[in-house]
Amino acid sequence: DEIFNLGMKEVTRIQTLMEELKNQIGFKGTLAEFNKYLLTDTAFYYTDKQKMLDDFAAILKTMDAKLPSLFGRLPKAPYALKEMEMYRAKSAPQAYYYSAPEDRSRPGYFYVNTYDLPSRPKFTMTALALHEAIPGHHLQIAIAQELPALPWVRRQMGFTAFVEGWALYAESLGYETGMYQDPYQRYGALTFEMWRACRLVVDAGLHSKNWTREQAVQFMMT
Repeated sequence: DEIFNLGMKEVTRIQTLMEELKNQIGFKGTLAEFNKYLLTDTAFYYTDKQKMLDDFAAILKTMDAKLPSLFGRLPKAPYALKEMEMYRAKSAPQAYYYSAPEDRSRPGYFYVNTYDLPSRPKFTMTALALHEAIPGHHLQIAIAQELPALPWVRRQMGFTAFVEGWALYAESLGYETGMYQDPYQRYGALTFEMWRACRLVVDAGLHSKNWTREQAVQFMMT
């Protein structure tokens, strides 16, 4: 019940922020109509994959410059933006981080999926870059690898609550660093928060509230 209630409280909090931002943008319809607008208007999607990669690179460059003001220690291993190979892109997520090897013989990769551009929204790009690359998975994973005093399991294994918790925290740093100046990018960050809050609700609903699978699906869709 505690997890379920926490999730519902977060859903309500984020929904309120979404409503306020929608109104600031000047959209006159409901929140559901605004979401549909973001998902269907071609202005929020790319037709040129190189332009998408260039815009991701610009986001990363801006965040790179801000990292020293946030952290006293940065990883020695570099990272690079990389287009996802076509042979796996069709069934892969929008983006992910692929860590550098321990010997740093190559950088960590922030892989971006350029397959099916009409399904890759522009408005989530900043939050996605902060989550997957910097200061998200790259900082947390690369620094862990560079702590030789720790046992191998602590340096190399990923524990989801920590790895994804850090990345969600990394998304939140976008607010204090001015990375969400564009209101649509800020809304995209809220959609990422909402996704996590809804997962808390659904997980607790299924395991402690006797929800059916259909109830869980409908909650997520709503």
